[in-house]
Amino acid sequence: MMRLKVLLTALLISAFTEAADPMRYGIVGQKNWAPYFTQNEKHPGLFVEILESVLKEAKIPAIPVRALSHTSPIAIDAGEVDVDIISPSWFKNNKIPSEYIISARIMPIVEYLVFRPEDEGKWPNKTSIVNQSVGVVENYLYHDEKSYIRQDFESEKALLLGLRDRKIDVAIVGELPFNHWTSKLDINVKIGPLHSRGYLHIRISKDYLNHLKSINRAIVALQESGEISRIFETYNANKANL
Repeated sequence: MMRLKVLLTALLISAFTEAADPMRYGIVGQKNWAPYFTQNEKHPGLFVEILESVLKEAKIPAIPVRALSHTSPIAIDAGEVDVDIISPSWFKNNKIPSEYIISARIMPIVEYLVFRPEDEGKWPNKTSIVNQSVGVVENYLYHDEKSYIRQDFESEKALLLGLRDRKIDVAIVGELPFNHWTSKLDINVKIGPLHSRGYLHIRISKDYLNHLKSINRAIVALQESGEISRIFETYNANKANL
């Protein structure tokens, strides 16, 4: 009987300790990754601000880490972070790997084909890129990425400059980074047909399943208070002057 009590106590302590471990989230700190990640301490990036706001609202201990893998989709697979932001629309059949769970929806996200204006006729819809070389950001996940040939660039900024310099003819770019970089760079590119549409979610390692309900409640609270919209508009309109 005594051994059973000791065992149960040890298990409870272990479970409490695991639940109390702070969740690690990635900060990239590279200006080229704006507006998702930045070098600006006051405005660290859309993804970082959303994660920090949700985890704070949920009262979940969390620590920022500069992941060696540089991008969250890779860092979480490498075990460097415990949480990131993704869209199921980036995965085959909209299904994320079974070792993770996702939160409630945070906000919509859309990605488009982007090209030089004179090439508009070459890319009338998303099926026109099948078996073609397409500019993307390295380590990013993309919808139906097996149907075309990836040509990786280090960031959305490099991707759009690659279009300008004719290193590629077509690229896939999210609406938010497109608006950000075309407002800052001397480039003449056109946003074209929709490539994918989905929602952003927080992706969580299953080790932290116990936090999912708190995270979902926090997301709803921040949506209802207007905080999620405020964060989005800060980066969408570049009010942060990044």
